[in-house]
Amino acid sequence: MVLLITILLALVISHPHGVFSVAVSNNTYIRCGDPVPTSDFLATAEALYNLNERRDLVERQSISVDTYFHVVTSAARNGSVTVTQLNSQLAVLNRSYNPYGITFNLIDTDFTVDNNWATGQYDSEMKPALRKGTYEDLNVYFLTDLQPAALLGMCPFPAGQLGPGDSVFDLDGCKIRSTTVPGGSLINYNQGMTLTHEVGHCEYKILVVSPRRSQILLD
Repeated sequence: MVLLITILLALVISHPHGVFSVAVSNNTYIRCGDPVPTSDFLATAEALYNLNERRDLVERQSISVDTYFHVVTSAARNGSVTVTQLNSQLAVLNRSYNPYGITFNLIDTDFTVDNNWATGQYDSEMKPALRKGTYEDLNVYFLTDLQPAALLGMCPFPAGQLGPGDSVFDLDGCKIRSTTVPGGSLINYNQGMTLTHEVGHCEYKILVVSPRRSQILLD
């Protein structure tokens, strides 16, 4: 079995030069809007990679990640994202990560109508208000009017063990263009794989941030 650390490293540093764009017909979509990772983050990634090279790391048990879906729509697009689509999105995510011992357990889904929040430009208001769980958990914000218009998604790299009230904690979580979910209206990008890519950034923290989960891999 390919080692989990190597897999996650490949996901999080797959485009180290920053924004990754792809052309479709006459339009260019920004596949991922995440910035270049910090030097501290890359140093941690390199250390884990070197540890992987030195030791025979084996997975002692599967990892379950508590997950929260937040659907934020403008008034004009209210109802455009269905529970059926979200269930299909979760299935795609688990199908992608299950072979590596990671399961995403959907704890709760909420729906909010807010014209401003739906653009993804008001994170300092939206995310603290909607975010649930701990820093180990995954929060996903499906936005109907994500700006810029070409952006498909973004998810910040993890920073450490944090709690509510910390700006990094409050702003944690993936922002995803809602039309990229399975059955969405964005042709060529409506198979749910945008979230799969973005989670590769966010869920690196299962190794870096969580001592409990790291112990599972390093014992």
